[in-house]
Amino acid sequence: MSRLYRIFSLIVYLGVLNFMTFAVIGLLLGGDGLNGKVEAGRYYLGNHGVYTEMPVIIYWYSRVHGISVFVSWPLVMLAGLATLPGELPDGKVIHLGKVYGLVEEWCWRLFDSWRKPNVEFFTRVTGKEWNNIFELALWRYTTERSRPKHTNIYTGGNHFNTGNLHSLTEVHGRVTATPHGVYVRIWHRFTSSLLLFLTVFGVFFTHTLMVLSVSFLAALALQSDLPAAYEAIRPMIGSQPVLAITVVGTILGLIWLGAHIGERINRDKAELIKDALTNKYHLAGRVASIYRR
Repeated sequence: MSRLYRIFSLIVYLGVLNFMTFAVIGLLLGGDGLNGKVEAGRYYLGNHGVYTEMPVIIYWYSRVHGISVFVSWPLVMLAGLATLPGELPDGKVIHLGKVYGLVEEWCWRLFDSWRKPNVEFFTRVTGKEWNNIFELALWRYTTERSRPKHTNIYTGGNHFNTGNLHSLTEVHGRVTATPHGVYVRIWHRFTSSLLLFLTVFGVFFTHTLMVLSVSFLAALALQSDLPAAYEAIRPMIGSQPVLAITVVGTILGLIWLGAHIGERINRDKAELIKDALTNKYHLAGRVASIYRR
């Protein structure tokens, strides 16, 4: 795997995740610093003409985060052209380094650490061996079976994902090294970028539906016109507590949905990883023999 391809893949991954994180945090805070303002020594985040006062540190964080999105997005688009699906390798383990591992650790703590793994097992494989076993397992997966193309494993730190950077769902795994081997836990879910992307649109759709529904009911109850009821209800539904509850509820719902969809379409990939690391294909022995030479 070329070093240039790994760099392009990492740029796309980090750039898209950075953009989606900025959007979700903007929903939680009720706006962002790029659309905000400073008046009389007070700092406000803006969202379509609605301003929310925030401490100065949150205002500047949001503003700097927004600038980083605009600066990085042209690089993401250029790198994305180099990692189009038609150009993806097949049956490769792509090592994206420690940065990828650190970001996936954060995503794991947020999306997976609190829920039961779909697959978990212990195997007497060292931390040095498991990446090489993946290489051999993917070779067997893509050459000895009739499987879809573009089946790769992305690794970094203690984490790995199957599929490719354009997948909708993924098998996400975390490896914990011990003196006697490694403990592997695997979860099915949407990719981190897609999960945040769907959260933004899910919250927007839910918020709009809530405002329209409550406005319609208020107009009927008070016998007033709908536009007036809409303007009265919108600030209440758009308050920070309501938005925060909506964001958390949407993320939890998408995690549940992604887990069920992923288990249906990626079960064979999870089994491949378990079978490879527990020596069902005798791949661990082959790797150990290579290291003994």
